[in-house]
Amino acid sequence: MAERALMGGRTDHAKRVAELYCELRDDLYRHLVANGIRPQVSQELTQEAFLRLHGALLEGGDIANPRGWVFTVAHNLAVNSRRRPEQDLPDDIELAATAEGDNPEAVLLRSERMARIDQAFVRLSRQQRLCLSLRVEGFQYKQIAVMTGLGVSTVGEFLQRAIVKLREALHD
Repeated sequence: MAERALMGGRTDHAKRVAELYCELRDDLYRHLVANGIRPQVSQELTQEAFLRLHGALLEGGDIANPRGWVFTVAHNLAVNSRRRPEQDLPDDIELAATAEGDNPEAVLLRSERMARIDQAFVRLSRQQRLCLSLRVEGFQYKQIAVMTGLGVSTVGEFLQRAIVKLREALHD
């Protein structure tokens, strides 16, 4: 009888993790890519973070904020992956997202604008990139502070500086 209850709990955990995976995987993947993790590695880290969530729930972990937990675990996995020597993985082919009917000049201008933003983003400090990426994902300052170990006012300062730098790059 207790074994059935345990199996039911495992099924509930697996179902909840599957639901969270469907809900959060794209956001988590984009967050990792935005922080300089290669797309192939970002896919692996996203899956690993959800596997760890499943394991933690099976071990009886009480996770009040699964979104924050998964993002924190993925962030830590990303930090660890940077410490390992990278494998030679081919770069993804970037697809130009253009609306039908765009003329070549509009496509070129948009491309140049995005290149300036990308270059400015790379020049931000690691903390500024992380705070900005988390904010774009919808986290509030207090949540970002908890996830990064920074103070709320420091998060605000990093975000303000990052936005100023991106604006300057866009208008240069």
